[in-house]
Amino acid sequence: LTPGTNAYTLAVEGGTNLITLTNLVVGDVWFCAGQSNMDMGMYGASNSAAELSDSAYPYLRLFQIRPAATGVAQAVDIQFKPLNYVATNEGWVASRDTTANLFSALAFSFGRALQRTNGTPIGLVQASVGATALDQWVSPLAFEADPRFGLTNTFSATNYFNGSVEPLTNLAIRGALWYQGEAEGDGENSAYGYRNKLDVLVKSWRAAFPAVDFPFIAIQIH
Repeated sequence: LTPGTNAYTLAVEGGTNLITLTNLVVGDVWFCAGQSNMDMGMYGASNSAAELSDSAYPYLRLFQIRPAATGVAQAVDIQFKPLNYVATNEGWVASRDTTANLFSALAFSFGRALQRTNGTPIGLVQASVGATALDQWVSPLAFEADPRFGLTNTFSATNYFNGSVEPLTNLAIRGALWYQGEAEGDGENSAYGYRNKLDVLVKSWRAAFPAVDFPFIAIQIH
């Protein structure tokens, strides 16, 4: 299918069950993750009222999951709602003031700019947890293979990859948006080592998602 604003209906039937999804559009999906920097909703922006007054974009679709930390990968149902971890019962929603209000301010601003620029439908998937470390978002395979993670608390390592990234890896994303790092910013050596771990994270996500060489945008913390 060609990206565009034509709306489709998808019907899936199996036995006596019929699931119908309406108002589907084809476009680019971005996976947006990180810690509290990514998690802050539009309501927390200094100019939130002005920004939310310009939030009605029917072809900017938002999908916010309730982050899960687990030692095992989770399943996703046919409506693309990660089981037990959907922040809203609506699943995908079109951007408007009531839906953008609680969505990541950074991710929303990024997606809106893209949608304005090229007119292509944009989907944003937000999975963010305050105070989490990079080690919690890297894949188990990458974590175990890289000695630079050897001193990490292995109890929590990779748990958000398992619970909040792995369930979505069948999605053909256009790219990833990452805003995290303050959890590692407690000293010069910690911050210096972050650059190496970030490289491992990027490679582990590119190995996990179908689009192997997708853009990975990391927001720098000043």
